[in-house]
Amino acid sequence: MLQLYNTLTRQKEQFTPITPGKVLFYHCGPTVYWTQHIGNLRGMMMGDLLRRSLEYVGFVVKHVRNYTDVGHLTSDSDTGEDKMEKGAKREGMTPEKIAKKYIDIFESDTKALNLLEPTFKPRATEYIFQMIDIISTLLAKGFAYTTDLAVYFEVTKFSSYTALSHQQMDKIQEGAGKADVSDPRKSRSAF
Repeated sequence: MLQLYNTLTRQKEQFTPITPGKVLFYHCGPTVYWTQHIGNLRGMMMGDLLRRSLEYVGFVVKHVRNYTDVGHLTSDSDTGEDKMEKGAKREGMTPEKIAKKYIDIFESDTKALNLLEPTFKPRATEYIFQMIDIISTLLAKGFAYTTDLAVYFEVTKFSSYTALSHQQMDKIQEGAGKADVSDPRKSRSAF
């Protein structure tokens, strides 16, 4: 029996997968514009530990760890240049070559740490059309809206939006975070 902490209920519970005996495990991988630091690799080791634990108790695990190789802005105030473009300019390379360089370094680091190889390692650039389809569906159903600067999720349309964080929407203060969000058309109805 494997027990894990359930963020939704805030207690340890016996782990029961959706499909008996099988676990689909997604682990957010790195943005590959620079080498990963020890904190990033700690996260990879924690994912590896979870996978090994699941396999140890008998589950068949399909493990996906992605690479963000496009579209990762430094902050909400960026004007469209993402970390991959900045990394490419910094080193006089194309974004594709920067991604390959830092994926190779990351793969070497995870191999040196003896981390298990994921079942799938998709790159964000391989799924742009699917992302556009999902965003289009959210827009069509009214769960997202656009401004001149961005597409935003309409948090008031999802009644369980704060279920995992346990935040109270009426206590969230606009502008209290670190990012400089300056989009006058962004909805303020959630605050």
